[in-house]
Amino acid sequence: MKHMNKLVLVGLAVLALPTLGRANLITDGGFELNPLQSFGFPLGPPFVPGIWGVEYAARVTTGPGGIIPKAGNWMLDMNRLGGVVTQGWQFNDITGLEPLHKLEVEAWYNSDADAAVARLNVGYYKFHFAQSFLSGDSRSITLDDDPTTWEGLYFLSTIPQDATWVHFQVMFDNNSLNNPLGPNFSGFVDSASLGVVPEPASMFALGIGLAALAARRRSKVRLARARK
Repeated sequence: MKHMNKLVLVGLAVLALPTLGRANLITDGGFELNPLQSFGFPLGPPFVPGIWGVEYAARVTTGPGGIIPKAGNWMLDMNRLGGVVTQGWQFNDITGLEPLHKLEVEAWYNSDADAAVARLNVGYYKFHFAQSFLSGDSRSITLDDDPTTWEGLYFLSTIPQDATWVHFQVMFDNNSLNNPLGPNFSGFVDSASLGVVPEPASMFALGIGLAALAARRRSKVRLARARK
C-alpha cells in the first residue's frame, strides 16, 4: 500500500510533464547553429519544421554602431531589400497540444535606424500554408536608434481549435529602415522563443504531486530522527 501511494503521487507529477517537456518550440532561436534557408523553402507544402526561412537576411556577429548579439555569438541581420517588410519564418508542429493552451511569443530587436519598426507574428494552420489559415496574433514596436539597446516584443497567444502548425515570424517594416538621404539601415533579431504555457490542470496536478512527495519525505525524516 505504501509503494502504491508513492506511485500514485509520482504519476500525478508525471501527468504534467508532457506539456512542460515541450516548453520550447523554436529551433535555434539565437541563430547560433541552424543554417538559413531561402524564404520559400519552409513555407511548403509540406511545412518544414524547425528551419529558419529568411528573406534578405544573414547571420552576423557584429553590426553598425557596435551592435553585438543579445546572447551568444550570432544574430540575424535583416536589410530592406524585401517588399513591404523583410522577414524570417519558422514553422513548428503543435499536433497534440490541446486547444486553449497559450504560447509565450518573444523576440528581441535592435537597429541603428531612427524609428525602425519591428514586428512579431504567429499564425495557426490546420493543414496547408495557403489553404488552412485559422488565426494569428501580431505585435509591433518602434525602436530607438541606440545600438547598445535591445528591445523585446512579448505576448501570449491562444492556440485555436484544430491547429496543428504554428508559424513564428520576425520582421522589419522596410520603409522604417530606409534613409533616402543616405545609406539604408539594417535591423537585427536575436533570442527568439516560443514557449508553451501549461494549462492549469497540469500545473495543479504537478503541484499536488510534488507537494505530497515533499510532505512524505519530511515525514520519513521526522520518523527516522525519532527512532534515534
